[in-house]
Amino acid sequence: MPSTTSATSRPALSQHASNASLARSRAASPPPRRRSDDSESSSSSGDSAADAAVREALGEDRERGLEETLEQLGFGPYQWRLFALCGCGWMSDNAALVCVAVILPRVRIHWDLSEKLVGVLSASTMAGMMAGSVAWGVVSDLAGRALPFNATLLLTAVFTISASFSPSFGVLCFWMFCMGTAVGGSMPTDGTLFIENLPHSKQYLLTLLSLFFSFGAVVSSLIGYALLPGASCITHEGCDIKAGDNNGWRHVLLGLGCINLFCALSRVVLFRLHESPRFLVSNGREQEAVVVLRAIATFNDNTIDIQRDDVRQTEQTAMDSVIADTNGIPRDPEEQHSLINGPPRDEDGFLETPHYEGVPGGDLYSVPPPAELPTPVHHRHRKHHHQQYHGRWAWLHKWIAQVSRLFTPKWRRTVILMWIIWGAMSLGGSGSAECVS
Repeated sequence: MPSTTSATSRPALSQHASNASLARSRAASPPPRRRSDDSESSSSSGDSAADAAVREALGEDRERGLEETLEQLGFGPYQWRLFALCGCGWMSDNAALVCVAVILPRVRIHWDLSEKLVGVLSASTMAGMMAGSVAWGVVSDLAGRALPFNATLLLTAVFTISASFSPSFGVLCFWMFCMGTAVGGSMPTDGTLFIENLPHSKQYLLTLLSLFFSFGAVVSSLIGYALLPGASCITHEGCDIKAGDNNGWRHVLLGLGCINLFCALSRVVLFRLHESPRFLVSNGREQEAVVVLRAIATFNDNTIDIQRDDVRQTEQTAMDSVIADTNGIPRDPEEQHSLINGPPRDEDGFLETPHYEGVPGGDLYSVPPPAELPTPVHHRHRKHHHQQYHGRWAWLHKWIAQVSRLFTPKWRRTVILMWIIWGAMSLGGSGSAECVS
């Protein structure tokens, strides 16, 4: 009898195990993707069927993703105008920086300054650039690219014009520091906005902005050549400062400020800037990205049909989401492995039973139905990370999380090398300008 009972119980246990395995497989497999109600309905109109046929014939009956959508938008009139305006911004920025070296000898004569003291002027400008690059970088990451793009160049013009009316050397250093903060924010935000509106196949055009940057140095030198000689003194002795004999440096600042003001107003009057689509998508504002891309397509006379599924990030962005979540919180190595390779399986290829709070033992027969599964342990911990972004200092936590992504193993070496390269370039360029002056 015991052998009979064992023989009869094996089929029951096998059936029970089969049912449990089937339940686990259904719980682990994602639900099938559902199409929209219009495409599911068997009574769709003839126009909808025609549109679907056209999309299928054009190869558009699938999700493109943001990168492929930008590729199909291409490089049109919108991108060309953005290129010109970003280039004017880089030109104005470098013209303002070179201007410091141009006017430095005349400023020294104007207030009869020592060689050590006059160096405070250039130091104030560079300190402003350092502060502005950090401050405007935070604004760009939190509020978007459009605000810094329009504001920094306008502020550069305002501060440069204000510096031309400085009554003392201390006031001049203050205005040059303010100008430096605007210049420090303008250069990186302009380049970021430009490259984020380009498809990958056209991003090499960012290097062409350096032509405008070099041209800015030429513009500043030409203005100095035209305005300085006729209104400058060789020495402080015998120079009638009150009569305006040494006001050439003021004319240079005023002239450059007017050029910067013209470029800043051109960005507002001659061009309607849209927010960066990559910025919108990376911040979960996909519907706004669709509106922006449709407006750009209309401006470029492109008839591409853009839906919400066409702006989702794919490939590289998907890999970044494996390393960290949307708020930049690094994922655990075990969680990264699960996202890349799927749920864990045993040596026979069957899905292993996940461990949930409140489920005893993880036994084969104790897995509840999918609808009754409690929240996994790691999701509860991650919910705590999301809660810390609410409150007075939410913006600071969000910014720190974004900056921390620069130091993930994937980007750490590149970021450090770029800092060294740009630091050496700035040291060499600024040092050469100071030596010439």
